[in-house]
Amino acid sequence: MSKISIRIAGNTEAACFYAIQTKGYQIDVSVHYLSDDDTDCLYQFDAQKDNLYFSATDPIELLGLICLWEVRGNNWLPTKNEASQYLKIRYDAPTYDKNNNLIED
Repeated sequence: MSKISIRIAGNTEAACFYAIQTKGYQIDVSVHYLSDDDTDCLYQFDAQKDNLYFSATDPIELLGLICLWEVRGNNWLPTKNEASQYLKIRYDAPTYDKNNNLIED
């Protein structure tokens, strides 16, 4: 198998949208204006199937939430240990400046 590399970008939104539909979800999309400027808005994507309901601001996030539930089920919330480990991973992550140079401690 060849190497696969996918990054969040504009070309992944439609693919995620249709992946959600393929999973059998009904998707509703709404636009919420934040001011009188018609470009200042948020999209809301809601997916529903049977008694499952997921909501996010784009199809990529929405598919992530659906996958979260598919993997973890009703125990989707992190345990205290998982939450603590995750925060440590974020805290210990390498940091780069605007020129992509590693910032040493």
